Amino acid sequence: MKQRGRNDKYPEEIKTWKLYDPVPEWLSDYASVKGIKEDGSIILDIRLADNDRGFEIMRAGDNQILIKTHSTSDIVCFGNGRFFSLNKKQLTLLYYDE
Repeated sequence: MKQRGRNDKYPEEIKTWKLYDPVPEWLSDYASVKGIKEDGSIILDIRLADNDRGFEIMRAGDNQILIKTHSTSDIVCFGNGRFFSLNKKQLTLLYYDE
Protein backbone atom coordinates (compact mmCIF):
# COMPACT_ATOMS: atom_id res chain seq x y z
CA MET A 1 0.00 0.00 0.00
CA LYS A 2 1.14 3.56 -0.69
CA GLN A 3 0.59 6.68 1.33
CA ARG A 4 -2.17 8.97 -0.02
CA GLY A 5 -0.52 12.22 0.92
CA ARG A 6 2.60 13.26 2.70
CA ASN A 7 2.82 12.42 6.38
CA ASP A 8 6.37 12.04 7.69
CA LYS A 9 5.16 10.10 10.75
CA TYR A 10 4.29 7.12 8.53
CA PRO A 11 6.25 5.17 5.88
CA GLU A 12 5.48 5.93 2.24
CA GLU A 13 4.83 2.25 1.53
CA ILE A 14 3.63 -0.49 3.86
CA LYS A 15 2.67 -4.14 3.95
CA THR A 16 -0.40 -5.13 5.99
CA TRP A 17 -1.78 -8.14 7.82
CA LYS A 18 -5.04 -8.84 9.66
CA LEU A 19 -5.53 -11.28 12.52
CA TYR A 20 -6.56 -14.75 11.30
CA ASP A 21 -5.24 -14.14 7.75
CA PRO A 22 -2.39 -16.36 6.53
CA VAL A 23 0.90 -15.15 8.03
CA PRO A 24 3.19 -13.51 5.45
CA GLU A 25 6.95 -14.09 5.46
CA TRP A 26 7.75 -10.45 6.33
CA LEU A 27 5.88 -10.96 9.62
CA SER A 28 7.07 -14.47 10.46
CA ASP A 29 10.68 -13.29 9.97
CA TYR A 30 10.32 -11.06 13.07
CA ALA A 31 7.58 -12.75 15.12
CA SER A 32 7.78 -15.71 17.45
CA VAL A 33 6.44 -18.80 15.67
CA LYS A 34 4.66 -21.35 17.88
CA GLY A 35 4.29 -23.98 15.20
CA ILE A 36 3.22 -24.96 11.72
CA LYS A 37 -0.11 -26.55 10.84
CA GLU A 38 -0.45 -29.64 8.63
CA ASP A 39 -1.31 -27.41 5.66
CA GLY A 40 1.96 -25.50 6.13
CA SER A 41 0.42 -22.35 7.60
CA ILE A 42 2.33 -20.63 10.38
CA ILE A 43 1.05 -20.26 13.95
CA LEU A 44 2.35 -17.09 15.63
CA ASP A 45 2.75 -16.51 19.36
CA ILE A 46 -0.23 -14.16 19.77
CA ARG A 47 -1.80 -13.08 23.05
CA LEU A 48 -5.39 -11.91 22.83
CA ALA A 49 -6.66 -9.32 25.31
CA ASP A 50 -10.09 -9.56 26.90
CA ASN A 51 -13.15 -7.75 25.51
CA ASP A 52 -11.79 -7.15 21.99
CA ARG A 53 -9.02 -4.93 23.36
CA GLY A 54 -6.49 -6.03 20.84
CA PHE A 55 -3.70 -8.53 20.67
CA GLU A 56 0.05 -8.75 21.06
CA ILE A 57 2.41 -10.54 18.71
CA MET A 58 5.55 -11.68 20.45
CA ARG A 59 8.99 -11.01 18.97
CA ALA A 60 11.18 -13.94 17.96
CA GLY A 61 13.99 -14.84 20.30
CA ASP A 62 13.34 -12.77 23.41
CA ASN A 63 9.65 -13.06 24.41
CA GLN A 64 9.15 -9.28 24.12
CA ILE A 65 6.19 -7.66 22.36
CA LEU A 66 6.76 -7.04 18.65
CA ILE A 67 3.47 -5.23 18.03
CA LYS A 68 0.43 -4.44 20.16
CA THR A 69 -2.97 -3.43 18.77
CA HIS A 70 -5.92 -1.70 20.42
CA SER A 71 -8.59 -3.92 18.84
CA THR A 72 -8.66 -7.37 17.27
CA SER A 73 -9.87 -5.71 14.05
CA ASP A 74 -6.77 -3.44 13.85
CA ILE A 75 -4.35 -4.02 11.00
CA VAL A 76 -0.67 -4.77 11.53
CA CYS A 77 1.48 -2.58 9.29
CA PHE A 78 5.16 -2.88 8.37
CA GLY A 79 7.22 -0.25 6.60
CA ASN A 80 10.69 1.29 6.84
CA GLY A 81 11.73 -1.56 9.14
CA ARG A 82 9.12 -0.87 11.82
CA PHE A 83 5.79 -2.32 12.91
CA PHE A 84 2.72 -0.34 13.91
CA SER A 85 -1.04 -0.83 13.91
CA LEU A 86 -3.89 1.15 12.38
CA ASN A 87 -7.62 0.73 12.53
CA LYS A 88 -9.53 0.36 9.24
CA LYS A 89 -10.49 4.03 9.05
CA GLN A 90 -6.92 5.22 9.70
CA LEU A 91 -5.59 2.84 7.06
CA THR A 92 -8.14 4.06 4.49
CA LEU A 93 -7.32 7.72 5.21
CA LEU A 94 -3.55 7.25 5.09
CA TYR A 95 -3.02 4.56 2.42
CA TYR A 96 -4.37 3.11 -0.80
CA ASP A 97 -3.74 -0.15 -2.68
CA GLU A 98 -1.44 0.24 -5.64
